[in-house]
Amino acid sequence: MFRKYTGTLLFIPSWIMVAVVIPELQQGPSISDLTISAAVGCIFIAVLRSVENAPFMLFSTKKLILLTSVIGLCFTGLFLIASSRYSDFYVQLSRFGSDAMTTGKDVILFGDFRHLTDAASCTLPTNVGLVNCDLWLRPFNQNPDLPLLLNYFHLYNSLILGFAIFMYFMVTVCVYVNRFLVAGPAIILTLISPVVVLAIDRGNEILTIALILSALIFLESKSKKLRVIAPFFILFAVIFKVWPILFLPILIFRRDLVSRLSALFVLIVSLIYWAVKLNQLNAMLAATGTPPIFNLSFGLKPFFDTDFFNPTSIFLFMTLLALTILFIKFDVGNAEKIFDHDLRQHNDVLIFSSLIFTYTLVWLIGNSYIYRIIVVLPLVLLLSQRKYLLNASSANTRAVVLGILFVSKLPITFAFSGALSLTFMYFLLKNRKMLMPNRLNLHFSNVRAREV
Repeated sequence: MFRKYTGTLLFIPSWIMVAVVIPELQQGPSISDLTISAAVGCIFIAVLRSVENAPFMLFSTKKLILLTSVIGLCFTGLFLIASSRYSDFYVQLSRFGSDAMTTGKDVILFGDFRHLTDAASCTLPTNVGLVNCDLWLRPFNQNPDLPLLLNYFHLYNSLILGFAIFMYFMVTVCVYVNRFLVAGPAIILTLISPVVVLAIDRGNEILTIALILSALIFLESKSKKLRVIAPFFILFAVIFKVWPILFLPILIFRRDLVSRLSALFVLIVSLIYWAVKLNQLNAMLAATGTPPIFNLSFGLKPFFDTDFFNPTSIFLFMTLLALTILFIKFDVGNAEKIFDHDLRQHNDVLIFSSLIFTYTLVWLIGNSYIYRIIVVLPLVLLLSQRKYLLNASSANTRAVVLGILFVSKLPITFAFSGALSLTFMYFLLKNRKMLMPNRLNLHFSNVRAREV
């Protein structure tokens, strides 16, 4: 009887260890520190797999909406605490994501939105790479059109703007859960992971994810008009952040001609928009800088800023390769196994492929902080739909993705996030024929023939 609850009982102390204790102990990690982090990460993934298997954790859709709403209320309560004289309590809890942004004793919520609203209300012109009245004197590294947009609508209060977008984010998660019959504990675990806690505290990435979720909801509508509108949510996300443009190319393979043309149009408009602003885009990337590889970083670029022949770099690279082999062995991200040769799931195959393609390229070409890993949140929701919940490959993928969300503060996170990227790349290439509607029948027929 006790075995059924072992994973769940181990989760909370493991969560505290990977989110708070170990990151603070391992400053400037050695090979022994990285070895411990790698072992802890693998064990934590096993714990998460066990938590998902627990029968009492297989929440129904209605219970999941209720729990998601409770989490939203808890965050709202924390925002109120942060704005009160008890803000020290919020600062302590924010360590489960990263340190809260403060000025003196005051906690500043949604600090990245504050970056935009400061620029919008500034009397100086908005110049990328220069300080534009930022509270922390950060060089401006966002799309310069955004302060103009905020100024046009007189949106200068980052707290109100951030909270409104937080509510939009939580509502879209609940709508997706209800619309696609999501079940199980994965999305609840995602919402309390360090990556999402940090993203909510900073504010900007949750808007991008909310827009992507809105697009996914509209894409599966029975209304042709709503399916046409869907890619335009991605366009808004692309204006806010560049990386969502990666989500569009694979959608062009949808069977629905209207959706295909709409996605193609939005892709072309997005490419033209950023091609015109290419110099500003380069300046934005330069102003952002590269986080150290052992300190809350996400992406391949920080690895090239290290000495490759350093023992810790070699160990990190070998761990990445070992984890990649392990993930491939357990079919992490294998669409052929997840969708179980079901021809009716072609749209889900495309969305799944778009999501893992986006994650892969963001890691390969990016140099972001860990809150960018929130790109996997729609993937967790997709794989938590009832029809995929008990599939072994789907469960393994969810466990690994959740594990990376939770171990993101450990110095070994480069190896885990990179291994997932390489694994996704492998299965994208292996299952590329599944993307083509006219080849899908032949592909699954060949798979069944091999199995027989």
